[in-house]
Amino acid sequence: MLALLLFTACATQSDHQPAAEGGVLDLTAWEPSAGDTVRLEGEWRYYPRQLLSPGDADLAAPAPALTPIPDTWSRNADLPELRAGHGFATYALTVRLPPGSRRLALRMITVSTAFRLFANGALVAEAGEVARDASDARPEYRPQVSALPAPQDGTLELVLQASNFHYARGGPWEPIWIGDWEAIRSAREQRIALALFLAGSFAIIGLYHLVLWGARRNDRSPLYFAVICLGMALRGLTVEEVFLTDLLPGVAWSTLVRLEYGSLLIIVAATPLFLYELFPREQPRRLILFYTFSALLGLLAVSVLPPDLFSRGLALLQALCVSAAVIGSILVARSLARRREGAALFLIGLSAIALTGIHDVLVSIFRSLPTSHWLVTTIYLQPFGLFVFILSQAVLLSRRSSHAFTELQETSKELQAAHAALDARARKLEERVAGRTAELEQANLLLAELSEIDSVTSIGNRRFFEDELRRAWFDQLRRKTPLSLLLVDIDHFKAYNDHHGHLAGDHLLRAVAGAVERCARRPTDTVARYGGDELVVLLPNTPLEGASRLAGMIRESLESAAIPHRALEVAPYVTVSIGVATLVPQGDVERSELVAAANRALYSAKQAGRNRVIAA
Repeated sequence: MLALLLFTACATQSDHQPAAEGGVLDLTAWEPSAGDTVRLEGEWRYYPRQLLSPGDADLAAPAPALTPIPDTWSRNADLPELRAGHGFATYALTVRLPPGSRRLALRMITVSTAFRLFANGALVAEAGEVARDASDARPEYRPQVSALPAPQDGTLELVLQASNFHYARGGPWEPIWIGDWEAIRSAREQRIALALFLAGSFAIIGLYHLVLWGARRNDRSPLYFAVICLGMALRGLTVEEVFLTDLLPGVAWSTLVRLEYGSLLIIVAATPLFLYELFPREQPRRLILFYTFSALLGLLAVSVLPPDLFSRGLALLQALCVSAAVIGSILVARSLARRREGAALFLIGLSAIALTGIHDVLVSIFRSLPTSHWLVTTIYLQPFGLFVFILSQAVLLSRRSSHAFTELQETSKELQAAHAALDARARKLEERVAGRTAELEQANLLLAELSEIDSVTSIGNRRFFEDELRRAWFDQLRRKTPLSLLLVDIDHFKAYNDHHGHLAGDHLLRAVAGAVERCARRPTDTVARYGGDELVVLLPNTPLEGASRLAGMIRESLESAAIPHRALEVAPYVTVSIGVATLVPQGDVERSELVAAANRALYSAKQAGRNRVIAA
């Protein structure tokens, strides 16, 4: 039954899949048949921060940019307007169709988080309320099939308006399909049937094991398994076709997203506990608790935070799920090597989850993978992996229940002794691991400290400076106080190196670094080697006047030191040029602007004759 639903849900795809170029998709060579579909992917014309309707003059003019579809706004690095998850935009595509096309339709999965789609001027699909600000926008997920009007002279003009103010990622991240009306509609019905079949199967198996646990509460594995099954049933109704919106048309979009995330977190929280119940001797308890409590913490965040905030942790959630599946497979493989009963079945089910989960994460990141074009309505395979897992675990629990029922009384005393020995061994192992972990942490702290020290001057290196700049920037941003930066450059350092030698050059760098450190004495001041012959001084909570005075002290200190510079006749002693810059950090200002301003001031000091201080 499952295989039949899977293969019937797959739609025939054209052998030649063209891609739009310059906002035009040429399908004149396409010969649509009763089951043929094509993705409307490639370069669409893009109008950022505009909601244009068919017939607007701006649509007739050349588009300001092109952008690939499907893709999310935040993942497009070429267009600044797409980097933010929030905003609104218009997309346009000209589709050239072959003459005498059959009755065509479009398949829309989702556009985050509201859209309107026009075809030849007619509104053919919409979800939510598209708006220019969050107060007027209303998010909605509504997969749908839309009939297309007859093409005009073989041309189909598509205009897509999209807005998002409620989710971390915006834009049309799923493919849009065009094809024969019957093929598109039939594919959606088959996908809905598949979703209902999977959700119903999961729910029935879950309720059965919940009843089974109620009869024998000393074994918690049926309880955890029931929670996993019910979580999978709920998730099957909130992803892909989002069939829950058909069952409960009034369900709020935020509730739908919470259920989508929450169902997955419920599965991640219960699966390690289930694994521990089945194979307690092979499972590190701390690792099990880590995944369980991490998932429960995520579930709490999903319950109390708005979707715009908790959806920004999607990558972290994906990493948690995939790593749990992979590590779980390794632990079960260890159980299999020790010939534990049921380990082979569990490994089969968990490997199915791991492989399909890795596939789905990769496809969500790399849309060009071949597997991302297998299905008309979805690219995700994890429901099938979950189904394999559920079946394998149902068989495993049935076998365990039958064996346990006949052997429980005979082995109770032996199990108690084994558990006591296991606890003692686990405590010893935990003590050893804790000792090794403490040693490793000390080594890591020492390594981190060494990695941030410049080997020549024994002060912080550039990595150390960038870390301190980031911390100081956010601290001053919170306090709304000025942050100053000095760029110190040794005048004619190359000539000094060439004349005195590199060893003398290293001695000079140490001497200059020491002089700078003696001037910058506050505990919050940071002195580091920026690169080559340049040093940098970071001064939190320091106005421009104070930074300039300190720069003058550094310059005078080097000048009074009278370090000989025999390579120069005009300036026989070593001097420094210093650029000073001050900013009050703000949310729309990059911290790199502070470094750039100090660098410009340093350049002005060198252009003005060196051995001086210039403040930006």
